[in-house]
Amino acid sequence: MSRRTAAVLVAVPWTVGMLWASPPAGMAGVVILAVAGALFGVAWVWLFGWVMRRIGVPVW
Repeated sequence: MSRRTAAVLVAVPWTVGMLWASPPAGMAGVVILAVAGALFGVAWVWLFGWVMRRIGVPVW
């Protein structure tokens, strides 16, 4: 599994959970949470790759 696929598998449930836990008041809130979910996925990919390289494990 690629890191991008793993990021999607992490970011989508996180975003859905955020939408479920604190429903936004309008469309702007949905967009903000969707963007936050995308940023979370990007940060997860970057952090995961950084940690794996740091401990010496090959990153796929």
